[in-house]
Amino acid sequence: MEQNLIKILFALIRSAMRGTAMSDSEKALYSNELLPDLMRLSKRHDVAHLVALGLKNNGLLTAEDKDVESEIVRAVFRYERLNHDYKKLCAALEAAEIPFIPLKGSVLRAYYPEPWMRTSCDIDVLVHREDVERAMACLTENLKYTAKESGTHDVSLFSPLKNHVELHFDLVEE
Repeated sequence: MEQNLIKILFALIRSAMRGTAMSDSEKALYSNELLPDLMRLSKRHDVAHLVALGLKNNGLLTAEDKDVESEIVRAVFRYERLNHDYKKLCAALEAAEIPFIPLKGSVLRAYYPEPWMRTSCDIDVLVHREDVERAMACLTENLKYTAKESGTHDVSLFSPLKNHVELHFDLVEE
């Protein structure tokens, strides 16, 4: 059963990402009894929204599975909140003439069929080490961000929407 669960998980993600239907043999592996384990596993790996989309697109959701379909809505909402803060952050740093490079999820989203499919829990930005204090001041004063802890390679902040922002000044953790 565990092997089937993994096969179904990958088939659903592949279907969602490619926008193609699962094969009949892949669909035959699925039963509604697997849904709780499938959702538990997919949530653990932050792909529940992709699994839900795969299930929906392949006609494998029942009327009782509305909570599964809501994973898509949650991912879109999460993306919109992050994207809102990301755009404001970029505009503020540009206005302050602080050079920066967006990292990870903010960049990778462009390569997904839909940007909300690339979930992330934070916004990562690289700034020059000598610009960290100015960048922090810009975000805390202009956008009301709250500074949290500093690490050996980044500074952690939170937006008013409670989105986590990491200002990286080094790409290697000491």
